[in-house]
Amino acid sequence: MAELDIKDIWQKGSGALGAGTALAPPAENVRSRNVLYWLRVILTIEFWLNNIGTPIAIYYEFQRDSRATAIFLIVVGVVYFFYYLFLIRQIRSFDFSGNVRESLTRIYHYLKFYVLHYKVVFFASLYFGGFYGYYEAITEKGPFVPDKDTLLPLLLVAVLLIPIYLIFHFLINLIYVRKIKKIKKIIEGLTDE
Repeated sequence: MAELDIKDIWQKGSGALGAGTALAPPAENVRSRNVLYWLRVILTIEFWLNNIGTPIAIYYEFQRDSRATAIFLIVVGVVYFFYYLFLIRQIRSFDFSGNVRESLTRIYHYLKFYVLHYKVVFFASLYFGGFYGYYEAITEKGPFVPDKDTLLPLLLVAVLLIPIYLIFHFLINLIYVRKIKKIKKIIEGLTDE
C-alpha cells in the first residue's frame, strides 16, 4: 500500500470543499492543538502570577509613598489583565472545524505582537526602573550633581542591566518564541501547495 502524502490529502480536501474552506489535515490539527494548549497554559499561569504580583507591587509602592510608580503599575496591570484575557479567550475559542489557516494566522499575529510588546515594555521598565532607583538613592544624600562619583555607578548600573535583559530575552524565546515559530511552520505547511 502506497504511503499517503499529507500535503496531497490537504490539497484534495481543500479542493473538494471549495475555495475559502481550509480544514487542516489531522496531523496539523493535532500539532496545532498541542501548541495552542501549551500557550494557553503558559498565558494562564502568567495571568495569575500578574494578578497576584501586581497588587503586591502597587501596595509596596504606595507604602513607599511613590504614587507615580504605583499609578503606572495600576495602568499597566489593568491593560495586561484585559490583554491576557483576550489572548486566552482567543486560544480557548479556537475553531478547528472552520478555516484553520486563517484562525492560526490571526493567533500567530496576536502572539507575535504580544512578545514584541513584552520585550519592549520589559526593556523600558528595566532601564527606567534601574536609573530611577539609582536617582532616588543618590538624591537621598542630597541634590544630584553629575561628577565622577555619581556617573561611574550610573554606568555600572547600565552595564549590569544588559545581562539581566539578555537572560529575560532568552527566557521569552524559550517560553513563547519557539511555540510561535511552530505555529508559523504549521501555517506554512497548510499554505504550501
